[in-house]
Amino acid sequence: IFTGRVPHHEVEDYYSIVDIVPFPRKGLLVCEMVSALKPFEAMAMGKCILASNVAAMQEFIHDGVNGFLFQKDDHGSLSRALTDMMRQPDLVREVGQSARKWVVRERDWSQISKRIAGVYEHVLEARGADFSRRQAS
Repeated sequence: IFTGRVPHHEVEDYYSIVDIVPFPRKGLLVCEMVSALKPFEAMAMGKCILASNVAAMQEFIHDGVNGFLFQKDDHGSLSRALTDMMRQPDLVREVGQSARKWVVRERDWSQISKRIAGVYEHVLEARGADFSRRQAS
């Protein structure tokens, strides 16, 4: 069943009853560049992701490890991938568990905030060094 858009407050209810969460994104520039948050929510729930191979999804979906990719703008590729996945429920479950481990390790807010703090420290140190060089000249 393809539901179309689902209100955000209902998304978790939908994810709770499925094993595979498809994200068929088109090969449009915005889809290539901008990643949605919903795949991360599904991954956090241990769901197996099937996503178009747009650049934004390829950035974090490692095919066969923490999700699966299919050829963008190709309905046949999506259909074949879903059919293959439905025939391998143990693999779907395993990849979903791997997705959860990955998202907790890589996209948990505590991890992201540490990375951001490191970037800020680096920028501030660089600005401080630049400021010191200007003062010395």
